Amino acid sequence: MAKCLRSEEILRIEGHGEMLVKIRGGNVESVEFRVLEPSRLFEAFMVGKSAVEAPYISSRICGLCGYSHAMCAAKAVENALNLEVPDEVSLLREAIMMLNTIDSHLIHVFALSLPDFIKVKTFIEAAAKLPRQYKEAFEIKKTICDTLTRICGSSVHPVNIVPGGFTSKIDKKTLVEVSSELEEEASKAEQLIEEVIALLISGEKLDRKSNYGALADDSYPFYTGESVVIAGEKIPASKFKEKVKEVEVDYSTSKKALFQGENYMVGALARLNNHYSKLSEAARKIADQLGLKLPSTNPYLIPAAQLIEAVHCLEKASEIMRSLPTISPAEKLSEKSGVGMAIVEAPRGLLYHEYRIENGKIAEADIITPTVQNIPDIEASVKQIAEKFSKCDPSTIKEKCEVVVRCYDPCLSCSTHVIKLSE
Repeated sequence: MAKCLRSEEILRIEGHGEMLVKIRGGNVESVEFRVLEPSRLFEAFMVGKSAVEAPYISSRICGLCGYSHAMCAAKAVENALNLEVPDEVSLLREAIMMLNTIDSHLIHVFALSLPDFIKVKTFIEAAAKLPRQYKEAFEIKKTICDTLTRICGSSVHPVNIVPGGFTSKIDKKTLVEVSSELEEEASKAEQLIEEVIALLISGEKLDRKSNYGALADDSYPFYTGESVVIAGEKIPASKFKEKVKEVEVDYSTSKKALFQGENYMVGALARLNNHYSKLSEAARKIADQLGLKLPSTNPYLIPAAQLIEAVHCLEKASEIMRSLPTISPAEKLSEKSGVGMAIVEAPRGLLYHEYRIENGKIAEADIITPTVQNIPDIEASVKQIAEKFSKCDPSTIKEKCEVVVRCYDPCLSCSTHVIKLSE
């Protein structure tokens, strides 16, 4: 007789989701990671809007990675309309993406995932157990949020990102000032992150093989780059949907994405696998001290990979901003037509936007989010964990499965875009 384990609401993840695991005779028959968020309809209601609004509207998809959606939308519209973007604009966008990544990673590690590794139930208990570390982490987060607000008008949803650049001038003096503030935080962050990572690598280990994918570039990219590498294959953005297919499932409001029919991992650990040699010296030193063996697709290492990235991004964002000249406002967008797509690295992994534009208006939009790509990999990891602990009591199995889900840092608000209509 099959045993069904159901986590009706997985705690400490972004959004609402549940998990159903069916076990028969110690073998896991199926795993369903169910996204329960209502459909957001962004791809539908963007149709008919001016292409210049694409970054502003799409940033509202998510409160954690709104910057990633705004940047990806701007880049896709620029590609559709063949807009030339100044190098300094692309570099500033890269730095801004790094700051958004740090902000998101700190929230995930300290508020959502770290409690599992130190055996407490809530981040409030975790903060009581590690008060200095939490205080320092959220001081860094405040500096990041203040910087984003100063440059883009908000720490959550940017208001000045448009195709071609920014709506207003960003002067050199501002960039130098925020660079100094970030540099100061970077020097303080290294010791903090070394301490916390030591806690994060003491968890379970999941020996598994999976494909992984990340943006391809000569640097450690978050914005720059027009191709991705998945399972060792380099794919230009224009061919992404030929290799990566979304499929609908009847148990979730989210689709699932597969690479040539197989699951794959995106996000911090996938990026670390692809770009370890391009990390900043401080970040690489921390990774080396931990003895990380890469490449790895052990999901328990994702929070540690996120903190390694945080060290890298603080240092690099500061360097980039200090090097930039004053950024002039973007020119008014012309009412042209075209089709364009772009891929960036959101905090949780590869983010794809595609737009068909007719006379300056959006005629069609398609968005593939990191969590949509990670869901099949989450289900594969949960299946392996459930099999490993299948002889344990149901509450233990559920707890172990929920921990590995949280490691992936799923963003369920981003993932939903399926409406089921009755026949």
